[in-house]
Amino acid sequence: MLGKSLLSLLNPIMLFGFACLFALIGMKWHRRAYLWPVIAAFTLLGLAFLCQEFVTPRFDAAGRLISNGLFFPAVAAICAAILMRMNVVVPWRLFLGVILAGVPPFLWFLFIDADVQARVVISGCVVGSLALVTLAKATAARPERAMERILVACVLIGVLVAIGRPALMVVGLLDVNEDGSLLASDYWASVRGLSPILIAVIATAFLAGIALEIIGTAQREARTDLLTGLSNRRGFEGTVRPWLEASSPGTQPALILADIDNFKSINDRFGHKAGDRAISIVGKVMDNLGGADCAGRIGGEEFALFYRHATQRDLADRAMAIQDALARLGLPELPAGHRLTLSMGIHLAADYERLPDMMEQADAALYRAKADGKNRIVATPLSAHGSSPDRDRA
Repeated sequence: MLGKSLLSLLNPIMLFGFACLFALIGMKWHRRAYLWPVIAAFTLLGLAFLCQEFVTPRFDAAGRLISNGLFFPAVAAICAAILMRMNVVVPWRLFLGVILAGVPPFLWFLFIDADVQARVVISGCVVGSLALVTLAKATAARPERAMERILVACVLIGVLVAIGRPALMVVGLLDVNEDGSLLASDYWASVRGLSPILIAVIATAFLAGIALEIIGTAQREARTDLLTGLSNRRGFEGTVRPWLEASSPGTQPALILADIDNFKSINDRFGHKAGDRAISIVGKVMDNLGGADCAGRIGGEEFALFYRHATQRDLADRAMAIQDALARLGLPELPAGHRLTLSMGIHLAADYERLPDMMEQADAALYRAKADGKNRIVATPLSAHGSSPDRDRA
């Protein structure tokens, strides 16, 4: 008797446990909107199982009505969560239409012409239709990530179960115990046995997806400068190195280093808020006008633009466009007429030159730009790179 009670409680306990877990995750990472349909689905399913196991034996028709009234929306909610997780528009009206279409015949065979087999077939049709719509929408989105494919596989299993169980019942291979309790039937045993597996797989897929998102976000944050949104030094070097290693003989990698002129005085005279604002503005201008394959803030007020292939003229034009844009900008934190300027060093890589060597060369050009009066653009004096586009902007 105790074992039977525990078996009856297995599905509700699992479902409520997962619902609580996803609720805790949702409160921490509330932007993941798909979690709320997951929470609703597991909660409704848990209540449906409790009702079927403990209410139906005492209040037959009412118990079946309530359990199915909870079960259909729960299936729709989990289907919606899967589509939302894949960034697919949820066909809410179609889901509602499928559920409402199944209600009249279900009520007929519950209250007017009581027929367990008919109700099982109707339930299978409703669930199968919801799953088929979800499967069609999900496969049309061409899922590429493993977690999304697992969710699609779960939907496919749901379709097969929703169609297969009624089919087995109709041909006599799955007994519903029409003369006795449905809870003692082979049909309900299959529901009890298969549901925990499917629930666990779906929940694990969602949890794995959340874990991968968290890891990916942490990795991006570790490689991103929070003030500008550009790559930090670690992210910049980690992105550029593989490109340099894979560069072909016909390409010309290049680098621009830029440094905000008189940045210390901006901080000292106008405060760190003005300094942060200056860094943020420079980062946006360099990202928007630099046209680089990778842009990064690699130091306090130092920025880098990397190009997998460029000419010296292109780089000089880019650098001048950045300086011109900054000259036209006014920062509210700085006095009127205070110009925000950059010194910039340009370097085109020699054959098979490594990133540290490129950085050293570009930094030497940047140092020369600073020494020559600031607000200048200086290219490394390699003969293979053409003439230097030195330009006095003072």
